[in-house]
Amino acid sequence: MILVENLNYEYPEKRALTDVSFEIEDGAITALVGPNGAGKTTLLRSIAALSKPISGNVMINGFNASTQPREVHAQVGYLQDLFGLYDDLTVLQSVQFMAHSRLHTDSDFDAAVDLAIHRAGAFDFADKKVGTLSRGMRQRVGIAQAIIHEPKVLLLDEPASGLDPEARYALSALLLELQQIGMTIIVSSHILAELEDYSSEMLVIQDGRMIEHRSLSKDKAVSNLLALEIGFTKL
Repeated sequence: MILVENLNYEYPEKRALTDVSFEIEDGAITALVGPNGAGKTTLLRSIAALSKPISGNVMINGFNASTQPREVHAQVGYLQDLFGLYDDLTVLQSVQFMAHSRLHTDSDFDAAVDLAIHRAGAFDFADKKVGTLSRGMRQRVGIAQAIIHEPKVLLLDEPASGLDPEARYALSALLLELQQIGMTIIVSSHILAELEDYSSEMLVIQDGRMIEHRSLSKDKAVSNLLALEIGFTKL
């Protein structure tokens, strides 16, 4: 479970988050939507225990992101918008590198790498160098790295940015597969259309404030209304 209570975050020049509160149950795929600069990335980094808020709490499966960051890091996989990969490494080598960075020394590294590559759908091009891959393939490598430690929570910041329609569809299918194995997923975007195929609920953020948190299970057409209400991109 993800529990966020009265979260406030400030940069020197502005308040990025103001009294943000919500709760996400296990197994949900949550769309975090809002205009560019609304505070989505700051919120994701706070949930991942990578940025410390000035006040409020983030609890991940009972662990406090501010006081127990190591425990939260073990629970969370995070793929940021502009993630980096080593172009001269193969996909296999890239995931092996992350495995040795994230896993305990007594772990079965080969098994963990094989599982992450298969779950991310990168097996068919595991021997290719990252520099030769398409944007969609690179996204799968990034996800394989993010889930190498089998996190309970997966956070993706603008994962469909720059993907063509076919790659976006493949990403949707992948996220549903990860949900089926028990991951709780938050996907941020300013483009609603790319989230509707797989999201079970939606968090709307604007100017650092939570505007709405609703289920999408009974109302997949919600994007038209929200696009009019808060004015972000609808494709």
